[in-house]
Amino acid sequence: MKKLLLILLNITFLFALTDDLLIIEAKLYPKVIMLENKFIKHPKIGIIYNESSLEVAKKISSFLAHNNYVSFLIKENDIKEADGYIITFKNPSRSLITALLKTHKLIFGVYPESIKYTMVSLYLGPRVKLYINPKLIKQANIYINPILFKVGRIYEE
Repeated sequence: MKKLLLILLNITFLFALTDDLLIIEAKLYPKVIMLENKFIKHPKIGIIYNESSLEVAKKISSFLAHNNYVSFLIKENDIKEADGYIITFKNPSRSLITALLKTHKLIFGVYPESIKYTMVSLYLGPRVKLYINPKLIKQANIYINPILFKVGRIYEE
């Protein structure tokens, strides 16, 4: 009985961590966009979703709205202009990433393991940190404030 209770508590913690992670991302990602482009005071964030990630997309959109940021949902293959993009699923297609790189805007990931396909994600270790993919940032020809490299963790393939 005790083992079952411990397992249920751990599962509950994992679900709470997901919402907590989305809340952190909804507060942090717009600030990274504003740090990258000082002319943007109220970033418009495109939330890219597919069929399996629509609920996650709606959830992060509501967290962004709660923090007074503008966001809109974008279907996976229908890219629209935004100040930055958040991908809400794990394995985006190469064509999607190529299209997003051409916009020269920051690409964020909801899942920590999505850093391979995004420029910024969150690293979950002993502490939550920014996880930065300099290879994609360079491919998109984007300037990133050096402070992010000091406070974040660099992704290397």
